[in-house]
Amino acid sequence: MKAKRKRLVLLLTASILSVGISASAAANRGTGFTDVPADAWYADAVEYVQANNLMHGTSATTFEPESTMTRAMLAQTLYQAAGSPTVSGIDSFTDSQAGAWYADAVLWASHEGVISGYGNGQFGTSDPVSREQIATILWRYAGSPDAEAGQDLADESSISAYAGQAVDWARANGIVSGMDDNRFLPQNHATRAQVATILRNYLTMDATGGDAQADGVVRTTAGLVQGTEEDGIYRYLGVPYAQATERFVPAEDVTPWEGVRMADTYGPMSPQGSISGVGGSGDQSGTDNNCQNLNIWTPDVNDGQARPVMVWLHGGGFSTGSANEAGYDGENLSREGDVVVVSVNHRLNTFGFLDLSAYGDKYQYSANVGMLDIVDALGWIQDNIAAFGGDPDNVTVFGQSGGGAKVLALMSSPYAEGLFDKGIVQSGATETMGVVFNSQEASTALTENILDILGISPENIEDLQTVPVDELQAAATEALQKTGQDLQLPAALGGGYSMDWEPVVDGDFLPTDPVTEDSFAEAGRDIPLLIGSNLNEWSGFFAADPIEQTPELEAALQAAYPNKPGLTADQVDSTTIRLPLLKIMSHKADQGGAPVYAYIFTYGNSYHTAEIPYVFNNLDADATEEQQALANQMSMVWINFARNGVPSAEGLPEWEPYTRAGGATMILDTEPDLVYHHDQALMELLAPGYTY
Repeated sequence: MKAKRKRLVLLLTASILSVGISASAAANRGTGFTDVPADAWYADAVEYVQANNLMHGTSATTFEPESTMTRAMLAQTLYQAAGSPTVSGIDSFTDSQAGAWYADAVLWASHEGVISGYGNGQFGTSDPVSREQIATILWRYAGSPDAEAGQDLADESSISAYAGQAVDWARANGIVSGMDDNRFLPQNHATRAQVATILRNYLTMDATGGDAQADGVVRTTAGLVQGTEEDGIYRYLGVPYAQATERFVPAEDVTPWEGVRMADTYGPMSPQGSISGVGGSGDQSGTDNNCQNLNIWTPDVNDGQARPVMVWLHGGGFSTGSANEAGYDGENLSREGDVVVVSVNHRLNTFGFLDLSAYGDKYQYSANVGMLDIVDALGWIQDNIAAFGGDPDNVTVFGQSGGGAKVLALMSSPYAEGLFDKGIVQSGATETMGVVFNSQEASTALTENILDILGISPENIEDLQTVPVDELQAAATEALQKTGQDLQLPAALGGGYSMDWEPVVDGDFLPTDPVTEDSFAEAGRDIPLLIGSNLNEWSGFFAADPIEQTPELEAALQAAYPNKPGLTADQVDSTTIRLPLLKIMSHKADQGGAPVYAYIFTYGNSYHTAEIPYVFNNLDADATEEQQALANQMSMVWINFARNGVPSAEGLPEWEPYTRAGGATMILDTEPDLVYHHDQALMELLAPGYTY
């Protein structure tokens, strides 16, 4: 019975939370029933139960407010309030007919212990419900919470023993009140008007005495979701923010669901592709074009608080990866900073960036639907995150590698304006992915090559909808290589020529590249930016000519990183990420808009992705005290930037904004330091002639 009561508290919570939308939608609409006067004491309640699909009229024009409510009617009403869950089995009541309008409701109510049958084998389907019975039924429905006895009633002795605590609870919560002469009239039959009012009272207040939020049920614009809670942090996994019913077209609004949707399992991720120089996974298990879902970590829900919201965009270029990786778990970050952390799955590679705009209006947005998915997620956050304890007016998008490039794309798109307030770019750009994105010319040529490889003509373009994923991705990989070679496009990573999946500068979603000739994309002017990279990044991963260690180079290394004895030039990232990021931050600072804050992460072997566990404060169990202290500090930097737009943490020097003239950059390490143009001479030696 304990498990059943737990589920019933959950159903109560769902009903209470549904009021946020449904009750307001019902207000001032009128019932439409000729026998419900607009000024009747029960008119609002009838309006409420009608709008929420809990009770209906006895005909199109009548409600019959003075008619009595039967036990079958009440079972049906509560069953609908619970979302009409699927039931199985057959009830054994002699007065319940299989296939009757109330059959599922009676079966559900009896199995859940909400309304029990009589000892004579009957349910009493046609019997009227008394006032003490409805108090008891709702009390059971709420999980039989404890209640203190109220003021004695004049007819206290008339209340049945089984109903005593239920009546106390119903009176204490204003659900079923006593009459004006201090009587409860426990055996009086409840009329339909009275039941409508009792249900309205019950479903529009925290009738569980404060336990409604304990189960973590939250109403979204599409329906109720149930999360899980561990160590004081709620998590909601795989929550849909949109749905893609076809390939290569913008996603649609989520189809609303009934009842409570469990959000305790990660949702599908995008089909996976490959990146030039590093390849990719051929495993498509757990992938789907309909991958528009997100994950949320929050300290509390439905509490009216306005916490900063941190939206994580995963790495993997625009081709691979997902929001479901263990390293992106937001629990520790949420707890440490009292923030709401969100991670987003969206379409990638061919599914997110295949430009079919030349093949009909249906596909006019196809080149950037992967980014439009993220825009949809940000729109969902605007509409829903307040219920999860977040502030829709304080949203920071942050991402690493390809995720950082996605932040730059959002900062360059008018479609995302007003949906977020700050950006963080972690190692998020190369010279051909992030500084700029794919051109319309290259995108068009790539599509033509893919269609040619697949043998699909423009007249049969819809065949793309059904090409198997593996076949489509194989054709795309071949076409990316060919297009890059044909157009002499430098690969994003490694050497040689190759094209990669990226957003397309189409003049609409992306009017310009992030970096313009003498400034930065206009859409990002008022967005504060925290941006930086790691000292080592991809150094040593790709084959490269050895760098001759000259005295001048040795002096530049020592001047740039005096706390890194033994550091060699071939361990220092330059043209892959560091210099492209210097170009981005310099152009953003030149724009004269919101400030830019620069960093370099130098702790240990600071390879590409090494900073992520420090940002999320997700170190391994065997981390040293030194490492944990650095994680505490770095995660707080990200949190404080999300909170107020200025990166800071205990033990850090005051962080000055980056300007081209000043070059202020924070070294993030066990001994943090604010330095100025610290590696300018080193970069000039490693990449002579590079301008930014």
